[in-house]
Amino acid sequence: DTADAPWLVVAADHKKTARIEVLKYIIQKCEEKLWGVQQY
Repeated sequence: DTADAPWLVVAADHKKTARIEVLKYIIQKCEEKLWGVQQY
C-alpha cells in the first residue's frame, strides 16, 4: 500500500457486490480529488 498505488480490501461474497463496492470507492476518490468532497 503506497500513496501512488493504494490497496482496497473488498469484503463481498458476490462478484456484483464487489464491483459495486469498488465503483463506490473510485467515485469517492475522484470526488475528493476533483471537488474536495470528503464524504457523502
